[in-house]
Amino acid sequence: MTEVGFPATDDDERWKLEADDLRHRGLAAIREAAGRWLQTIALLLGIFSVVAFVKGPESLAKLDDGVAYALTVLVLAAAASAAAATWLAALASQGSPELVGVLTGPKLRDLVTNSYQRVARQLWWSRLLTVVAALLVATGMGLAWFSSIAGSDRKTIDVLIVDGNGAVVCGPVEQGTVSPAQRSAFAGAVLVQVVENCP
Repeated sequence: MTEVGFPATDDDERWKLEADDLRHRGLAAIREAAGRWLQTIALLLGIFSVVAFVKGPESLAKLDDGVAYALTVLVLAAAASAAAATWLAALASQGSPELVGVLTGPKLRDLVTNSYQRVARQLWWSRLLTVVAALLVATGMGLAWFSSIAGSDRKTIDVLIVDGNGAVVCGPVEQGTVSPAQRSAFAGAVLVQVVENCP
């Protein structure tokens, strides 16, 4: 009989058997899913590592200090999130050894149920932390990209200045900004010439 009082069909009996089977092998199934998730995280970390090494610290040197520090913080936070996600996925897929005294049927059922819930939580947190790491990396890439675009508008040129007394001054001048000292040097200049490199 079914719960509502009607006779159970063959299909109902089959679903009941499958529910019992799933209850018994659910922990193994979720551990397999966690193992596949761990492989996915390893792939993502590999991609992030390649990008970090290719566009590494020399790219930060070209950015303003504030942007470089912000990017460093984002990368470190992403690395911490990815490390925690990997650790949780490893725990979810492999489990942790536990000492159990006398193992009875009901005790095994309770252990499996508790383990299933713990593994499900670990897998959920692992996925969430991976998304956080990916968002931090994407934010860092966007910040670096927009900063490099904004920085590409400014160009620095070397200017050689000779004043009326014959004194020679050479140095970088950033396009669009001239300091008061540079302005006074330009005002008394006899010769102003753009050079490739200052001597």
